[in-house]
Amino acid sequence: MEIMGCIAQIKGKKDSGKTAVIEKVIGMLRTNFPGITIAVFKHSHHSLDLQGKDTDRFRRAGADVIVFQEGEEESVIFLPGFQGFKLIDLIPVDVVLIEGFSKIDVSRSFEIDNVSQIEETSRKVFENLVECLKVEKRNDERKEDPLVLFALSILKKYGLR
Repeated sequence: MEIMGCIAQIKGKKDSGKTAVIEKVIGMLRTNFPGITIAVFKHSHHSLDLQGKDTDRFRRAGADVIVFQEGEEESVIFLPGFQGFKLIDLIPVDVVLIEGFSKIDVSRSFEIDNVSQIEETSRKVFENLVECLKVEKRNDERKEDPLVLFALSILKKYGLR
């Protein structure tokens, strides 16, 4: 399995429109590329792993991976041992959109200064990703469960069988 290289980063100050750009780009990709898989990485200064809660207690106890599932709908994975941005190598998707992470260097990086630039920035990001998707070899026959693909990517990354 090959992980796609279509990655776009949206940078900007707080309330500049970064999230709105990503929402629009996701919609444009869904409309024009049905079946495409998309991941979003968001950098935040806020913690989901609240002090004293179970996930924090598991992390402090030394767990390497903590999965929190709310009902049947959503899951959060905490990976305390991962440093930097290496996790991106393990996600089996066609497109990765990054909000923030201003200290990392991504070749497709777009800056937004204020909300008046949302439409223009969204269009630029989308057009750039379309070009990337044309270049990348897309595995259209991939019908496996995303969790299986995630597990396989970890095995491949670390040379495990």
